[in-house]
Amino acid sequence: MRFLIIIVITFFTNFSLGQISEPFDKYYILINAGNDFYDSARYQDAFGSFSKAFRLVKNPFAKDLNRGVNICIQLEKFDVAKSYLRKAATYGFIPNDSVIMKIQKTDTSILTSLNIITEDYFKKRNTLYLQLVDSLYLIDQKTRNNLSPSLNQINTDSTNTLSLINASMRYGFPSEYTVGIDGAWKAFVIFLHADFDFKNALLGQILLNAVKSGQFKPIDYAQVIDRRCNFSGRPFIYYQIPFGYDELTAQQKDTVNRNRALIGLRIVEKVIEYKFSTNGILTTRQKE
Repeated sequence: MRFLIIIVITFFTNFSLGQISEPFDKYYILINAGNDFYDSARYQDAFGSFSKAFRLVKNPFAKDLNRGVNICIQLEKFDVAKSYLRKAATYGFIPNDSVIMKIQKTDTSILTSLNIITEDYFKKRNTLYLQLVDSLYLIDQKTRNNLSPSLNQINTDSTNTLSLINASMRYGFPSEYTVGIDGAWKAFVIFLHADFDFKNALLGQILLNAVKSGQFKPIDYAQVIDRRCNFSGRPFIYYQIPFGYDELTAQQKDTVNRNRALIGLRIVEKVIEYKFSTNGILTTRQKE
């Protein structure tokens, strides 16, 4: 097993680095600036940032395209919004009903056209790869019917992870483009649950390379890394779940936010929203 893992790390690291051909470093900076503008209701500035970001790369993330759609709706740029929706539909993404209803005021056939694009996308995808991701996810969920971790669950997570990495070597990283938005989320769950990889020796570099090449969302990478830190008793690196962040010194917070910037995330203070629930309990909500 150890020999296999070394081979996987070496092969996939070289494979992933070879795929970095688009300037996603600039993309993340522009998207983050656009989200800052969006949070401040500066929609025209947000539109400018998102437009520049989308021109830089071939396959923007669906969540960013969806944010772009919402910005366009605010500015009544419905033709541009529809172009973003059509691109997102190529990953199998359809926005929620409220967004569709706003677009339908200018184009009653938008939902039909998006469904056609999505159906066409899946006809062209690697069916075996999609089925494999689905089957691994179902196995992952089945082992979690038992609330307490078991040796069987750990063995299953290990097998699932190696199976997905092996498939990735053949078919490409399980991104939104290769397996659709639903498949990419299922792949993220499998990677997230690979808790046998305590120090991220197997997945750390693989997932980081995927972030750099725009195949894995920075927010998902941060959750994987911080989950491992939590399980192994180490401090969080990115504080994507901000437990204990307020207790850090100013210098420690600066280090966290520099780490976040390196992988394309906004600073913690800009993405965490604190609010009280109806029963007076303080809760947090993650913003993009």
